[in-house]
This record gives sequence, structure tokens and C-alpha cells, in this order.
Amino acid sequence: MPEFFNRTSLNEDQVIDFIRADFESQFPKSCTACGHLFKSVKEYIENTVHIGQPRSFDADMQDWQPSRPLGTFAFSKCNCGNTLTLCSSSVEDKTMRKLLAWFKKEGQRRNVSISELLNNLRTKVEAQVLEKS
Repeated sequence: MPEFFNRTSLNEDQVIDFIRADFESQFPKSCTACGHLFKSVKEYIENTVHIGQPRSFDADMQDWQPSRPLGTFAFSKCNCGNTLTLCSSSVEDKTMRKLLAWFKKEGQRRNVSISELLNNLRTKVEAQVLEKS
């Protein structure tokens, strides 16, 4: 678990940094249909189209402290039409529970659904990635 996750509360910048690092750890990534290799998050952002908003299946079930988190998923479409996924499957359970608690609190504070919150975070991560290139 990243050191800042040991603190009592998280802030949005820490969550964005974590999500970005998790996204970046999933590359390079290949499309299973056409074989296109996305070498980086930047290339992925520039060459895919989002399919809906990201989803937390744990939040959808209102399970904020799952013993085995199902995770969070963001779906995109490759140029060939195949669906690609970025997911939180490599995130430790303890870290995922901490993120879920933050998602719940922030969603309530902002009066938005968890998917809307996740979409907002994804937009900010993508802006950072594209800005730094």
C-alpha cells in the first residue's frame, strides 16, 4: 500500500496519483482481437473511445468493505471495435477498501454517483497524461 494510504484520510490528488500509477502499470497492453500494442497510457487514451463511465462493482452492490473486492473497471473501444478494459485487479484488497471508503465519502459529499465520481477522476488522470507529453 502506498505510504500516503496509511494516513487517516485521502485527498483527491492522492487518489488521482494512485489511479494514474495503476493505469500506467497496465501497459504495454495489447488488443486481443487485432493485436494492436498500446505502448503507453497516452497512446491508449489517444486511440480508444470510452464505453460509458467507469464502474465499481463493489460500490454498485453497496459493499464498501468487501473481504475480496471485485474491483473497478473502465471500458474502452479499440479502433477495431473490440472492448478493452483497465481494471483494479492488481490493487491490494486493503488498498481497494480504503479507496472504496473514499469513493463513498466523496460521492456523498459531491452528491454524485460513484460512476460519475470515477469518470471525473479518469478525466483528470487523462488530462495529466496528455498534458505531460
